[in-house]
Amino acid sequence: MNFSTFLKERRNRLKLRSSKEHYEELGGKAQLGIELRQFQQIESGKYPPSEKVLVGLFQKTPSSQRHTLMKAYFRSVLTGMKGAKSLNDFLDTSLSPGIDSEEASVWEAEAEVRPRRIYSEEQLDFLIKNADAMRLHKKLTLYEVWEESNAQTAKAKIDELERLDLLRREDGKLYPSNTLYRLPNYENSGPGPVAHSYKYIQGQVDLYASKEGAKNQELGYGMQLVTPEVAQTIVAQMNSFKRWVQSNASSKTDDSVVPLIFVGFTKWLEPREL
Repeated sequence: MNFSTFLKERRNRLKLRSSKEHYEELGGKAQLGIELRQFQQIESGKYPPSEKVLVGLFQKTPSSQRHTLMKAYFRSVLTGMKGAKSLNDFLDTSLSPGIDSEEASVWEAEAEVRPRRIYSEEQLDFLIKNADAMRLHKKLTLYEVWEESNAQTAKAKIDELERLDLLRREDGKLYPSNTLYRLPNYENSGPGPVAHSYKYIQGQVDLYASKEGAKNQELGYGMQLVTPEVAQTIVAQMNSFKRWVQSNASSKTDDSVVPLIFVGFTKWLEPREL
């Protein structure tokens, strides 16, 4: 995406009827340092953006879109320049998506109306040992309601999910528990529950991964020697990306959204672990 495309998509997203409205919404000459005619030329792709236009637009752009803005800017100003590809490639691999911290995620919003607890070892043990029960549990977590007749899970297992407070039954329909459960981790639980968390996540990978590969699936792997500083950066970047993924959870359940699973693992090893 270049700068012109970014501006056009922004204008459409804000439902602004003209370049003039867009120019004024951005603060006009006082904020952008250019006349309307110059802005129209930039928006149409006939003229590269200036640094002041970038700064003015950056301030009006949500954090989650700023990395796209920066890449679009450099693609436009470096067009035709020798060495531009290596710089653009660097930006593609080095700029991480931002997070709009002022916007609560779906999970945070849910936590305001539903009590929160940590999964018990008994709950996790049952889900780990029963893949069909785990699949039903995840369906209810995402879609909030499911016909019991279409559950494709044995009645005895649905009974056990209900006993474990992992679903509710009502008028032939299944609903998620009123309680919002979270996985135990090393900061809030002992070694036993944390080990069950690992097996639970591993179980979902086994359940949903296409072993032969698929176009809608990406598997990345690397094991190499790096400096401690790089190792710390990789861990921090993965945590940042995980938060960005979580921040994009949708409250919709119709055909406009798709279920997505994301699992990340990275660790720098002690010599004795190798």
